[in-house]
Amino acid sequence: LRDHLLIEKAMEYEKRLPSFMKDYFVYLKKLRRSLTRAAYLEDIIFFCEYIVNESGLTDKDDIKNLTVEDFKKL
Repeated sequence: LRDHLLIEKAMEYEKRLPSFMKDYFVYLKKLRRSLTRAAYLEDIIFFCEYIVNESGLTDKDDIKNLTVEDFKKL
């Protein structure tokens, strides 16, 4: 049951992130435990929120709208 909840949590995190990260989500599903996967995604969301809300490095207003080009500027 715990694993199922972690998988659902990770899937919700994935929905919040940019679509270009999809290959990374697939990688995480194959190679990481559910707890680790959720933790990685939490960290990525935290970093993306920093880029959008605090850094001034992009004009995007939502982390879902970040692009590969935004990350190349880092």
